[in-house]
Amino acid sequence: MACLLETLPVIIYFLLIILIVVLIAVSLKSYSILEKMDKFMDDATNKINSLNGLFSVVDKATDTISILSDKLVTVIVSGIQRLFTKKEEDKNE
Repeated sequence: MACLLETLPVIIYFLLIILIVVLIAVSLKSYSILEKMDKFMDDATNKINSLNGLFSVVDKATDTISILSDKLVTVIVSGIQRLFTKKEEDKNE
């Protein structure tokens, strides 16, 4: 029993030392992975920001097309309304 009391703490300390070394290795590996992910995210952000100009041009173009189509529809509808109002006026006279 005395042998067990002497060897058990040594085994536990040895296992704790191994656990600490493994945790340090895992934390260093995760830190390097996080650095790589940070570089990747910075690169992706830069590429996305470079496309902002293109998106703003497309947005302005679609706004202009929308305004023109609204004006065209307004002209067509007002022309059709004039035709019907003239016919109704001719029938009333």
